[in-house]
Amino acid sequence: MKSKSPSVKSLVCIALRPGWMEAMVFVPNGRGGRVRKCLSSALSLDPLSDDAELVGREWKTKLREAGVVETQCLICVPLQWAMSVAIDLPELSREDEASYIQLNVERAIPFALDDVVLSSVKFQTPDGKRWATLSALPKTYISALEAICRRAGLKPLSFTFAYPAAEGQRPGSGRVMMRKSNGGVDLWVEYNGAVAAMRRLVLGDEDDGTLTEYDAASLQRELRITLGQAPSAITPELNTLQVYGPSAWERSARAALVEPMRRLGLETVSGTWPEWIASCGIASGHDVFAPLALAAWAFVTRDVNRFEFCPPRIQRWKKYAARVASRGNLVFGGAAVLVAVIIAAMFIQQSLRLSSLESQWDGIRGKVTEVEALQRNVKTFKSWFDTSIPSLGAMRVLTEAFPEGGDAWTKLVEIEDGYRVSCSGFARSNRDFLEILDRLSEDDRVLGYQVQQVQYGEPLQFSLSLQWSGV
Repeated sequence: MKSKSPSVKSLVCIALRPGWMEAMVFVPNGRGGRVRKCLSSALSLDPLSDDAELVGREWKTKLREAGVVETQCLICVPLQWAMSVAIDLPELSREDEASYIQLNVERAIPFALDDVVLSSVKFQTPDGKRWATLSALPKTYISALEAICRRAGLKPLSFTFAYPAAEGQRPGSGRVMMRKSNGGVDLWVEYNGAVAAMRRLVLGDEDDGTLTEYDAASLQRELRITLGQAPSAITPELNTLQVYGPSAWERSARAALVEPMRRLGLETVSGTWPEWIASCGIASGHDVFAPLALAAWAFVTRDVNRFEFCPPRIQRWKKYAARVASRGNLVFGGAAVLVAVIIAAMFIQQSLRLSSLESQWDGIRGKVTEVEALQRNVKTFKSWFDTSIPSLGAMRVLTEAFPEGGDAWTKLVEIEDGYRVSCSGFARSNRDFLEILDRLSEDDRVLGYQVQQVQYGEPLQFSLSLQWSGV
């Protein structure tokens, strides 16, 4: 969903990566936009730790050398700076929904709400439930970038992410996107044009720029974890994995993932861009500059499915009103008297209103007491009606790994968060214990396991831990 475009004639778009920046000038038009003066350059200073004056001077020098004179800018921050979580939204009023979101953010991130800038996108799953993907950036990061922009002569209008956003998706469709970026991979799950899950994975490359065999296995595991973070109701609607990146890396990644992803119901294909990207003026490096152009277009069209971390701006008329008020000392006395009269009238009206409300309260006190009792019962018995059984699923995985003849048995099983399982037990022989490990290795539902301790004897004692995929 998009709304009327703001009046932006041209925009400097900057994408930050560790030790690197890409920049371009985006000129919007009726459908998409034109890109000119693309810049890709290494940075010698870290925007989060080095002095803002020096970093701003470096940015300004590089932009001026590339011929960039525009001042309004959009900053795309790295995905690894953000913390994100997806939550389901019950039917609440706007005020209660905001409180509910804040409560879930406090549980999910290791920062106080006053220390982060929060952004969210909302969507509805096929089962009719409303969900929100919440993302938070530390305020110190945004403050550092704002200070750098001031030193560089830039006016930041938006802080957001750059990713291969889709255009023209059919309702109810979804996809998984994987984009190679500066020694890592950004993973995105998109449904109905909204991001349902996202995460950053650090990977290495072969000398020829292809995906290593070790990282291919890590990528498969991370993709499964990312899919597990998205709402389960949209999983049947996710049918493609789109791979973006340099051509050599993209081919090797698709070859390594085509079979594992097919087992998950995903067709692995090369990433595609909207039609206007091909003619927008990007001469080379589509995998780098195309997401930046899409982020600029989403800002210009005010796409509601984009993350926005830019702090609210104080309007000019409010600043002017405050300035005029500071000069109005001559009328201050009269205004103070008027305010005092108004306040007295408000107190009288409030007293009358309070008396009326107390009378109404006496009439509904009995019903309120009954409703409060029902609410206490709901809180007491709510857990007995939980339809999810992740602990039983984890126990099933562990049980199926043990021999059926009773040659191995458990002494203690602990399950944390429904997915991390710790087990201590006995086996009649080392062969029986190795049989358990082989079955765990072959089980696609087990993301990984670790043997904690083995004491040989009759019987053999062991302790191990594993992580269940939740499927």
